Amino acid sequence: MIEKKCHSYVEPLRSQFALLGAILFIFGSLIASGCTAPGRFVVKVHKHEIQKKLDGRFPVRKTKLVFEVRFENPVVSFNKEDQIEIGIQVKGLVAKIPILTTSAVIAGKIRYDTARHEFLLTDPHVKGLELANVPDRHVEQVRAEVDRIANRILPAIPLYRLDPKKHRLARILLKRAWVSDQTLYLEMGI
Repeated sequence: MIEKKCHSYVEPLRSQFALLGAILFIFGSLIASGCTAPGRFVVKVHKHEIQKKLDGRFPVRKTKLVFEVRFENPVVSFNKEDQIEIGIQVKGLVAKIPILTTSAVIAGKIRYDTARHEFLLTDPHVKGLELANVPDRHVEQVRAEVDRIANRILPAIPLYRLDPKKHRLARILLKRAWVSDQTLYLEMGI
């Protein structure tokens, strides 16, 4: 009879120790994976992952009558102002005949669209433009046109999308996103 009473007290203690061990394991895993505060952790999305997504979304075309502007060959980078920069080749065509080819660097901040679970470029602007064979009197006009088209097209192109299978929790728990050290950081939390 004494043996039965001891056994009944030991079993609940074992299950409580098992539960405590599981909680400690989860807590330790969160700390090791980059947990910034209790209930918060950070996921890193590297530049090459964003580059891979953009490669599949370009070239982008804007056509009006016989005029066409193409943005091709995007190259993603991050600058020191926590902005994303996209180096692109810009082609101007009239009746499908190329009349202008140049390189542009377009910079902007990153924004998370909670409804679409996508990261988008906000307020894109031309940071640099290489115009070799354009007369000086037309340089500002070309710059303004590339800037206008970039502002119309680029905010609609997702830079990265949280996958519903791979990032199921991230889609629910995302608190903030920022760019630093050539990496997009996503902070999750409760």
